[in-house]
Amino acid sequence: MRSHSSWSIVVVVLGCLLTLLIGARAAPDAKWTFQSLYSQLDQATVNKDVNAVISIYSPDYIGVRENGEKYGFDHMRDGTLKLFAKYKAIRSKTVVQSAVVEKNGATVVTHYHGAYIRDSDVPGQEVTITVVSVDRDYWVKSSGGWKLKQERHLSSHQTRNVSAVQ
Repeated sequence: MRSHSSWSIVVVVLGCLLTLLIGARAAPDAKWTFQSLYSQLDQATVNKDVNAVISIYSPDYIGVRENGEKYGFDHMRDGTLKLFAKYKAIRSKTVVQSAVVEKNGATVVTHYHGAYIRDSDVPGQEVTITVVSVDRDYWVKSSGGWKLKQERHLSSHQTRNVSAVQ
């Protein structure tokens, strides 16, 4: 009886390993699919194209800050509008660290680096806010393609630098 249960465990373990191997083969394709979407989002941010930015998000989008506070699509859209109005230049770069496609969606972990530049209150100076973050995002597939449904900020760090305008 004991050898039968041992073989059952071996079969289950081999099945799990096979599933992982098949998933690992598909992961690079998923990673590049989502890298392309984040690159579109980065470019829309640099161009301050609000419509292009919000087109990537699902209408039932939920953002979750590090402290657990949640906000919805309208807050994200309004915040994006304010951000674009406040900063004269934006640099944005998102790198997909991992992407796992599941039956109903995909979980993507990203590393973000952004710089937001505005004129200082002091003439001849400008302020650069640099943001570095790690996020875990959940995407859903819709008739319009992949849409960002939930964004969870796992960690973030901001720095502020004041420099002379050149």
